[in-house]
Amino acid sequence: MTKGDANPAPDVRSVPLQMSDVEGKVMFVVPFLVPAYWASMQGMLSLAIVAFVVIAVAFIYLKDKKDSRKETATKREEIPETTPV
Repeated sequence: MTKGDANPAPDVRSVPLQMSDVEGKVMFVVPFLVPAYWASMQGMLSLAIVAFVVIAVAFIYLKDKKDSRKETATKREEIPETTPV
């Protein structure tokens, strides 16, 4: 019978299937998408590493942006204003 992964009961229009009706082959598995993975120590460590990298990249990006604003403001102040002749 067909049924979704998160459904406790078969689909409303469920159809009985035979193994010969199913075609497919597992090519690869992404283990960190499984909720049980995140509950493990390895999952928590992975999450901590990903969070650290994201925060570090954001910090570096914002710092560079702030520095470029200071440079732009300094360059504007150094240019003497001229009065039209």
